[in-house]
Amino acid sequence: MSFALPCRLALVTVLLSSVGCTSHTETFEGKSREQVWTAMVRAAENPVYSDWHVIENDAWAYDADSRIEVWRLLRRYNDKQNQWARLEDSEWLFTIVLLDTDPPSATFDVRSMCVPSHGWEQRENYFKQVWDLLGGPNAMTPPPAPSAPEPAAPTAASNVAPTPAPATPSGAEPAPATPSSPEKPPVDLPE
Repeated sequence: MSFALPCRLALVTVLLSSVGCTSHTETFEGKSREQVWTAMVRAAENPVYSDWHVIENDAWAYDADSRIEVWRLLRRYNDKQNQWARLEDSEWLFTIVLLDTDPPSATFDVRSMCVPSHGWEQRENYFKQVWDLLGGPNAMTPPPAPSAPEPAAPTAASNVAPTPAPATPSGAEPAPATPSSPEKPPVDLPE
């Protein structure tokens, strides 16, 4: 009988460590509170998954306390290594709160009973969607200008003249091949 009590305590400890909520805080540098809130609500209302199908998604946004409650039911057929396909359902309950900080920060709490790493996947997917709606983490800050390489010192063995830079028509600037960052985020966000 004395052996059964430690086993029960160990089992309860393991079960309690794998059940409950996980929490994470994400900071949105260079974004306004209104932009972040709008992107958070849109990401909660319109989830996108690469490996799950959204069966049902209910999102409630409370503007007064900057809180979003989400209940989500996901489904997929998991057929790893061409074995028998297995139907998987996953039910999630999240609370996301936009904190009153500068820069804006949001906490994501998984309130479903789950393995913590599964909750991390949900959190990562949600914040990836928010960042995508905001135009990425660095969409508002231009990338640093590349520095020109140092010219090589001429050697006695080289009699080749340097190649001149291509000329542009007078007064015209060459157009960039691709924009380095979008002028506006890909969604209409309040100014």
